[in-house]
Amino acid sequence: MSGDIITVEVRILNETDKAWLVTPDAKHQAEWVPKSQVEIEDRHEIKEFHLMQVPEWLATRAGLV
Repeated sequence: MSGDIITVEVRILNETDKAWLVTPDAKHQAEWVPKSQVEIEDRHEIKEFHLMQVPEWLATRAGLV
């Protein structure tokens, strides 16, 4: 598994103290990703999609790539 950090575009559907529920588009099932593993740019802005930096292994496991 790669430890590389990649950037993916996601839609944030829900949030808890420890995770975000995200999906790359309407065709994919949403997945919870731990906040401790990712960074989301401009997450306080209201917009349809956000850029998320995530380890490549996690993005693959969550179906984001």
